[in-house]
Amino acid sequence: MKFRAVLIAAWAIAACGAAAQPSELVGRWRVSAVLEASSITALDGAEAAKLVGQELVVSPAAVQFAGMSCKATFAKSQESARDMAADYGVNPKLLKLPDPATSYEAGCIDLFVRDAKTVVFTWKGYFFEASKPAPAR
Repeated sequence: MKFRAVLIAAWAIAACGAAAQPSELVGRWRVSAVLEASSITALDGAEAAKLVGQELVVSPAAVQFAGMSCKATFAKSQESARDMAADYGVNPKLLKLPDPATSYEAGCIDLFVRDAKTVVFTWKGYFFEASKPAPAR
């Protein structure tokens, strides 16, 4: 009986810990700015600047950006400004995120929610800002 209770508890914890793709992220986001770069990047500044205007597409199972598609888990966490500076080597004030910021691990990118219409995401060592376009009339 104890084993069954432990098994059920472990299953419940695993189910609660499984990341669900948040509906606030689903859709098309337009890259509006390069915000900051880590000390090690896979692009130069000119290449990063060329990504402004492109779309970041978030679906329930994947993200697409710059011709790549990555399976996403959308594991949710909270990142403090101190953690951002330590983990990414960037000035968190330049990212204009709340402290702490809600973040989602999305495969090849990390997504940080600024507000309902704006996210910040990592790509090859750079931090980009993206906004949801206004709905067509």
